[in-house]
Amino acid sequence: MAESQHSVIFVNRHRAALIQRVSQVKPLADALLSQGLIQEETYTNICAAATRQDRMRELYAALHCTGDRAKAAFYTILKDAEPYLVEDLGPLETEIRGDPQSSGSVSDCCGEEELGKKYQEWVRCEYSTVQEYNHLPGEDVQLENRYTKLLIIQKHRQQKEREEELRCRGDSFQEVMNKRNCDEFMSTSVENLFDPDENGAVRRTVILQGQAGIGKSFTAQKIMFDWASGKLYSEIFLYIFHIKCRQLNLIGENISVVNLILNNSQHLAPVVTEILCSSEKILFIIDGFDELKYSLDVSHSLSHDLHEQNSPAITLSRLMRKVILPECFLLITTRSTALDKLTRVLKQPRYTEILGFSEEGMKTYFQNFFQDKKQAVDAFNYVKRNQIMFTTCFIPVICWIVCTVLRQQLEEGTNINHALSTTTTIFVYFVDTLLEHHCKSLRLPVQDVLRRLGALAESGIREQRVLFDDKHIQDIFPDPSQVPSSFLNKILLRKRIFKQAVYSFMHLSFQEFFTAFSYVLCDDKEAEEKVAELLAESKEKNKRHILMTIRFLFGLSNSETADLLKEKYNHSISPAIRFLLEGWIKEVIKMNNFIFGDNGLINILHFLYEIHEKDFVTLAMDNFKELDLSFQPLKRTDCAVVTYCLQACRRFERLNLRSCNLKSEELEMLLPVLPKCQSLDLQHNHLGDKGLTMLSKALQSPGCKIKELWQLLDKKLIK
Repeated sequence: MAESQHSVIFVNRHRAALIQRVSQVKPLADALLSQGLIQEETYTNICAAATRQDRMRELYAALHCTGDRAKAAFYTILKDAEPYLVEDLGPLETEIRGDPQSSGSVSDCCGEEELGKKYQEWVRCEYSTVQEYNHLPGEDVQLENRYTKLLIIQKHRQQKEREEELRCRGDSFQEVMNKRNCDEFMSTSVENLFDPDENGAVRRTVILQGQAGIGKSFTAQKIMFDWASGKLYSEIFLYIFHIKCRQLNLIGENISVVNLILNNSQHLAPVVTEILCSSEKILFIIDGFDELKYSLDVSHSLSHDLHEQNSPAITLSRLMRKVILPECFLLITTRSTALDKLTRVLKQPRYTEILGFSEEGMKTYFQNFFQDKKQAVDAFNYVKRNQIMFTTCFIPVICWIVCTVLRQQLEEGTNINHALSTTTTIFVYFVDTLLEHHCKSLRLPVQDVLRRLGALAESGIREQRVLFDDKHIQDIFPDPSQVPSSFLNKILLRKRIFKQAVYSFMHLSFQEFFTAFSYVLCDDKEAEEKVAELLAESKEKNKRHILMTIRFLFGLSNSETADLLKEKYNHSISPAIRFLLEGWIKEVIKMNNFIFGDNGLINILHFLYEIHEKDFVTLAMDNFKELDLSFQPLKRTDCAVVTYCLQACRRFERLNLRSCNLKSEELEMLLPVLPKCQSLDLQHNHLGDKGLTMLSKALQSPGCKIKELWQLLDKKLIK
């Protein structure tokens, strides 16, 4: 081994002793400065330190930043300046001979490699499993069976793009997500986070932002596991360290950067100083930055000492500002509400954002969750039939809720089509999950937060607004620290030469839900007045955008959902609201020309589906002798709703499905109720051979009541 390498070992190994025993620090710093191994600023910091030991700590920090060449030179200078100290600590010659008693022997180098392997083994074990929200003691799930690739973009979207994402539903929403995924200048992946940008520059700091439940911490865990398994970043990083901000909040004493590393990696203690000498090969994942309870706008020294003890805020600030380990890499996960705070700390970060699952990613998640291929396909098709559910499943936590409920139904042997009585139920489960697992820092009582969110949502629905500026937010949440980032996403937009912060709900569907939910949380008199006003407005042509809120009110009226709300929030929809909704739907049904335009009838059926109480639906459907859905392109979710309502019918004469663009998939959903009709009108030009075969079998079934079938060009086929 070359003498210079042994010099480095000596300097690394005897750090503590040299800090205490070197008597003349300034002459050593003079020599290093004259050789160009430290900068003037560093030299000034060394000389300005209060004590001899502090001066040596500053000098050591500079050596670590400069590298092995500076350490080898320092050893030579030290040997000339204080030869007796060097000899007492262990002469270099014994280290060259490989004396086993020497503190810097060759075996120490092997020790770092061995300890590095042990660290990787620990990471693989520690990060290989996850605990789900509803786990019982001892229950873990393999990470590989849950993690699914997420759609990540590396570009701030314009206001128009944001509004498009928030307003689209169902297949249209997935088309928007696919468009983002296919844009090579917009999309990226975990594997490419640290690739050079279009100018060839490597960004050493990356922000990975996203809303609650979107998969930020899950992604951090997957990075740790894949790195330790040799699947990711193995050629870029020798070490990756995971710093969880939620855990940092619990630290009450002063810590150093070394303490931060050893907090979860104690077995690296003997070699941590040597490891940090190669900071350009180290990645720190700072996970959940938005959860920090303290500010990083703190004053601190420019010391490069890795062992300097400070408050967690100062230590983290020094690391993120690159005061220490300036060549290391950082990956910071955060919710959008902390972006302003981050920009004051970071230098030239790369911005990325997790949007959630694409349709393909959603399908893969179902396959990973269920393992059984048929169950996965059945569950995914069930979700795809429901336009609202299909839209919101871009959020991984909602995917988990849906899959968990569906799996329980399958395990109990229940028909999967009856797993979720209403779409509203999913939103109630979602709110409860976020409140329990993603809202640790709420400063207001839960019911107060929900009421305020409802007030904000209601104002947006009435104004047809999906983006809220600071004034809207301040009217509801006067204290900015009280804004619940679990439910509201903060967005930075360019406005001419300025930038503006606006907020949004995760999707328009959540805004509509919170509007309806706010009426449940009101006292009975106020709720009755608000709902009565809402129902009256629904009859105006320019107010049809409030129909989804009314649909959620019907869902909240469902007895199962009402019981859940009573249990969780000690509130349920008042009998007065239920009475208003029932009276309104009966009045609407009796009107010959439906007040909701061309889609009026299908809207009514959706309201009945959401309340999902057979006796009530049966009474409502008694008002129909025929359903004329002609010229309304029916989606799968519409067909599921039509089927449910017709199954509740006691008598029914005619169903008009002409020009509904039915394909075999939609027809298959309607087959259970088609034989109940005496007269059926539809076109066959989209059905294909498969659809025609299914229709033929239905017509020949023993219980079929169809006496006439009307097809394309008014051609009548008598059964």
